[in-house]
Amino acid sequence: MTTHRAYASLKPVIIQKQLTLMRNLLIEDLGGYDNLSAQKIIILDGIIAKMGVVRAIEAYIKETSIIAGKKLVPVLQFNYLAYRNSIDRSLSLLGLEKQKREEFLTADQLADKIMKDKESKE
Repeated sequence: MTTHRAYASLKPVIIQKQLTLMRNLLIEDLGGYDNLSAQKIIILDGIIAKMGVVRAIEAYIKETSIIAGKKLVPVLQFNYLAYRNSIDRSLSLLGLEKQKREEFLTADQLADKIMKDKESKE
């Protein structure tokens, strides 16, 4: 059986931890596991599976290059964008953009909040 070179760069433990974190965060964004229908769980699990492939592709291109000769590497020509578009469509089906939050934080503000919460627990 031939293995795609993208999988050669894959660090399964790290990718699995990232995917588990992504899944947990998405479930939280959707109001918790108890608020999910079977359809949403199927869509959510499909997103996570596709993200696994995307993360493998990204690991591969970090270790190699995005250009082969005068063209993009084949995985970027044919697969990457299709997976990303599919993930985007699935996320929009979940309606993530419609959820309300108490506050909207920038990445820097969120990092500061996490650090303050961590310090207060210690």
